[in-house]
Amino acid sequence: MLRGSYVGALLILDFIQAGALLELGLLKTIALEDIPPVVPEDEAKFAYKKFAHAWDSLLRETNSNNTGNLVHRAIAKVHLKENIFIGICAFLRTIAVVVSPLIVYAFVNYANGNERNLDEGLSIVGCLVVTKLVESLSQKHWFFDSRRSGMRMRSALMVAVYQKQLKLSSLGRRRHSTGEIVNYIAVDAYRMGEFPWWFHSSWSFVLQLFLAIGILLWVVGLGALICLVPLLICGLVNVPFANMLQKCQTQFMIAQDERLRSTSEILNSMKIIKLQLSEDKFKNLIESLRENEFKVVFLGCIIFGSAPLNASTIFTVIASLRTMGDPVRMIPEALSSLVQVKVSFSRLNAFLLDDELKNDELFRIPFQKSDKSVKIQSGNFSWDPEIMIPTLRDVNLEIRCGQKVAVCGPVGAGKSSLLYAVLGEIPKISGTVNVFGSIAYVSQTSCVQSGTIRDNIPYGKPMDKTRYEKAIKACALDKDINNFNKCAVDAHTAAILFNDCVMAAVEKKTVILVTHQVEFLSEVDKILVMKDGQITQSGSHEELLTAGTAFEQLVNAHRDVITGLGPSNDETQEETQKLDTVQPEMSQGSSFTKENSEGRLL
Repeated sequence: MLRGSYVGALLILDFIQAGALLELGLLKTIALEDIPPVVPEDEAKFAYKKFAHAWDSLLRETNSNNTGNLVHRAIAKVHLKENIFIGICAFLRTIAVVVSPLIVYAFVNYANGNERNLDEGLSIVGCLVVTKLVESLSQKHWFFDSRRSGMRMRSALMVAVYQKQLKLSSLGRRRHSTGEIVNYIAVDAYRMGEFPWWFHSSWSFVLQLFLAIGILLWVVGLGALICLVPLLICGLVNVPFANMLQKCQTQFMIAQDERLRSTSEILNSMKIIKLQLSEDKFKNLIESLRENEFKVVFLGCIIFGSAPLNASTIFTVIASLRTMGDPVRMIPEALSSLVQVKVSFSRLNAFLLDDELKNDELFRIPFQKSDKSVKIQSGNFSWDPEIMIPTLRDVNLEIRCGQKVAVCGPVGAGKSSLLYAVLGEIPKISGTVNVFGSIAYVSQTSCVQSGTIRDNIPYGKPMDKTRYEKAIKACALDKDINNFNKCAVDAHTAAILFNDCVMAAVEKKTVILVTHQVEFLSEVDKILVMKDGQITQSGSHEELLTAGTAFEQLVNAHRDVITGLGPSNDETQEETQKLDTVQPEMSQGSSFTKENSEGRLL
């Protein structure tokens, strides 16, 4: 049900605006264009904007020692007013429900009396009608607005988790696996949708229960205590059970994260698992993790209570007991849900407060102010800044616009880390990194969206048929599209990629190419040789060959391996080599690319 600000107060009060849509549903099947648009206040963009503003203001106001409940405080700051209104509706509904037995009591006494005043009888009936009307309207608004507020909370937190995972530092990515992040969205953020309902249910049902007990004691007397003893015992037992449930819920979420982490790793390595015929082994592993998950699931019990009745107060007692039914049934469930929400608050708070990529890792400078694309001075970088052991040491690098630069070296020399240093995604210990213009980056592992090839190539941009066909041809995909089962990046395709894409399609852009394929190195302007996290050599292909150093040994070793391989092995060897590229643009800033020659491009 959707409500807009243009709807009158009376229409909002009784939801009349939904009648037109329901009538239309009787006449025909509802289509998407028949449904009113969502009001801006209910859009995820609007909800996240308000949450982000409150979150940022709390981060500025709070010191680092008092960040334990920032998510809870930000949610309360954003949704306080609407939850006050929900609380008023819940309170009115509770009072109306509790008052109804008293009106019944007054009506029964009036009916049994010898003298009957018509005005008194009409007043009692009128009070009963008004009470039921208030109960109905307040309950409907409580239900609707609590779900609506929960939807806004859920949407804001889902977007916040998504935005956060894009900004996580290397340490943050280690602490939170893909499966855990999925859990934050699918479980923890989703629970926020139920939080307003269960929060107001918890206190309103407790209030309703105690008021109903008070009415029973007033009507029946101390005799009502006998039936209330089991109810009181069960209520007191719920307190330690709630604490136990919180501990079990925390253990359950840890076990679930472990299962999802293993499942994600298995799915990512499914080709290797099937190749080694190890499906049963990993299936048993997932099942064992699932069994551990079930061991910590806590099961509650349903509490039932009753009371001895009296002939003179039978209607009042029945009405009071019916009033107590919902609280007795719902309070344990409300406590369970609040415990789960508390655990989710803690998990989301820890995630949203984790380390982010720092803005000072690199400086972005407008392209027009320099003829350079990348400049690194005395750079020291480490993937684990807490240990302070540099992954890259003493990096001094200057790349001019339009240059084609190749980075080579043995496995583990720091070639990929150098690219991440240019991107600003590896923590910087010391030095400066300047990037002139914009950057485009293509990972060694392709990022394929769930969709068609035509959806993946524009990558969210509007379809331009000319550029689309040009990209397919430059990346040597025109033949692969017609022959998918043979579309690996072999030696021939790698040569086409280098000549048509790196050297031709991005001719006016700066390119940093990370590769083991030394046959392409003679075509580039500069070569960087890396070893043990340092740039040991830098120069043109001819300069490095005549220097008689490590680069010459690398080239000779590659040639010896190629010479020693047979024709069939030669193609296999070249198919498994990497091709990484970085492209800072020349005409419109910088672009940065990293290609993988293994497997399919799409």
